[in-house]
Amino acid sequence: MLEIFANQCAIALENARITIELRAAYEHQKELDRLKDQFITTASHELRTPLTAVQGYIELLVSYHSTLASDVRADFITKAHRGCEELTLMVGNIMDASRVEVDVESVKLSSVPLVESVQHVLEILEAMTRREHRTIQADLPFDVLVMADQIRLRQILLNLLSNALKYSPVGSGIEIAMDMDDEQVTVRVQDHGLGVPLSEQERLFARFVRLERDMNSPVRGAGLGLYISKRLVEAMDGHIWIESTGVPNEGSTFVFTLKRSKVPAPILAPQQTPFLGLISP
Repeated sequence: MLEIFANQCAIALENARITIELRAAYEHQKELDRLKDQFITTASHELRTPLTAVQGYIELLVSYHSTLASDVRADFITKAHRGCEELTLMVGNIMDASRVEVDVESVKLSSVPLVESVQHVLEILEAMTRREHRTIQADLPFDVLVMADQIRLRQILLNLLSNALKYSPVGSGIEIAMDMDDEQVTVRVQDHGLGVPLSEQERLFARFVRLERDMNSPVRGAGLGLYISKRLVEAMDGHIWIESTGVPNEGSTFVFTLKRSKVPAPILAPQQTPFLGLISP
């Protein structure tokens, strides 16, 4: 009798385990379906606007090329090119999000000069900052080394600075600052935009998340840049967060940390001084 009872209990426990696993698999599939639907909705909404703009300006150039003044043609070409840049950035983020789980496994940490990565990204953004009459100021010492994957560090900086440019007024400045202790380096990217409401800050680093106010604004995005940045920072043993009062026009500061390299800092040449990166119109 005891053996029969034990067997029945074992069967019941096994059935319960299978039921729990099936329920978990079902909930996981529901979440995947929800994310897929959210991705399709977000991607179609965000990609449509720059694509429509590019198509519209090209059609205008084709139809009225011979009658348009040279400055008008140049303006149309510039706006079409800008739309292509937006499409390239968004498609790049979508592709990055699809492979970020694989990428974080291949992150290789080494001693990286922080200033070199910042300077590299500033050069990439120079055309945009000049076009929008922006100033990006970075006050960083030459000799700060962090434990990072250099390519991924540049990707994080590019995402954060691109967001700062997109979500702050044309003509406003952006500042990059840092502080450090014996164990880690903290990097801050500050803009002077609308800021982020406190109630929205916790979910801002999730996939496909954009603020409601931005969904119908001219600012385009797929809601993936911060998610990718978070995954990559954490893969490099760091943390990332936002500091914002949520008060309009007080701006936002995105902050991330990386471990400070234990490799001895290089000896600076006499002419080398703390780096002041400045891009202005």
